[in-house]
Formats: sequence, structure tokens, C-alpha cells
Amino acid sequence: MGLNWVIARARKHVAPMSFVLVVLAAQSFSLFHSAEHGFQPHKHDGKPCEISQYCDRVVGLDAAPTPALPVREPVRHAPVLALTVSIVLAQTFRLLPRGPPVLSN
Repeated sequence: MGLNWVIARARKHVAPMSFVLVVLAAQSFSLFHSAEHGFQPHKHDGKPCEISQYCDRVVGLDAAPTPALPVREPVRHAPVLALTVSIVLAQTFRLLPRGPPVLSN
């Protein structure tokens, strides 16, 4: 286990770790931007902020009410469980011998 082995192992994890770092950086930037400006419309260098415009569009999409799901009766597993236990017991007792073991002389 020399230095070449360590470098080879480290190179294997560079791409996934780079992706994780980019995602974390983007999330951190978004968090700090929201902490500073909130969801109010604002400008950067005289141009409207694209993030706040995107948030306005996303909030508009959430306005549709969610349809109610139908209520289903609960499934009762007791009959199925009783049938399964009875089948297992019947097969188990069928395999057992009917009489005492025969003693050999």
C-alpha cells in the first residue's frame, strides 16, 4: 500500500465529491440569498432578480387545490392468517410419524 494506491483510491472519489460540493455550494448560495432578500421582488445591478421571479412562478403553480383521495376500507388479514396457520399445521402434523419409534435389537 504505497502512495500510488492512495492516489488511485482518491481519484476514484473525485467526481462524486465534486458533484456533492457543487450541490452544497448552490444550496448555500440559495439559502444566503433568501436570508438577505426574502421572497420580495428586488434587483441586482439594475436587473430584476431571476430567483425571485422564479419563486413567484412556482408559488402560482401551487394554487391548485389537491383532490381528495377516496377512503378505502381497511384490509383484514385475520382470515388469511388463520388459513395459512392451519395449512402449515396440517402439513407439519402429516409429516410426523403415527406411532412410537420401533426399537431394534
